[in-house]
Parts: sequence; structure tokens; C-alpha cells
Amino acid sequence: MQKKSEVQVPFMEPEEKVEDVKTRPIAATIILAIGVTAIVIGMAASISIGVRDIHLGTVFEAVFAFNPNNDLHQIITSLRLPRAIAGAMVGAGFAVAGGNHARDDTESIS
Repeated sequence: MQKKSEVQVPFMEPEEKVEDVKTRPIAATIILAIGVTAIVIGMAASISIGVRDIHLGTVFEAVFAFNPNNDLHQIITSLRLPRAIAGAMVGAGFAVAGGNHARDDTESIS
């Protein structure tokens, strides 16, 4: 059994120890906040811009106060919102696959 200070972290040189790894939680939080904001803005734009432009207030109403008699609400909930969610999920899948591919490349180089 290894002591806690001797635990090896993947993708590090063998002589580096876990205690030598520096973390930046503030930077990571800022990057995550920027990323989430970009996704939300992108999805809002994807939902509101189309053959017929729909105001963001109407999009908000369709999501949180759906009115089945409003044609724009029907368009948003049945067409545009599922497409935006699917696009975000596919993008997340590509991001994970790209991250795994990049990690595999670094292992094969050394």
C-alpha cells in the first residue's frame, strides 16, 4: 500500500507527486460560468432566430408559462426547443469525445 504522498496522478511524470499539483478553483469557476453563459445565450439565439424571428420574451413565456392557443408557443416547444437541446447534447458529446481523443494522443506519444 502506498503512502498518500506517493500516489501517482495520470499524465504526470513519475517523479511528480499529488502534493505538487496546483489547482486553480477560482479560474475554473470563472471558465465554467463563462461556458454556461455562452451555452445559454447560444440556445436562446437558436430558439429565437429562424424563418420567423421570435422575441426572447415570447420564448421565456413559452418555456415557463405555456399557452397552447399561442402558435408561437407551439413552434417553440414542439420544434425549436427540442432542436436546441439536442444540439447542446450533441455538442457535449463531441466535447467529451474530443477530450478523450486528446488524452489518448498524449499517451501514445510518450
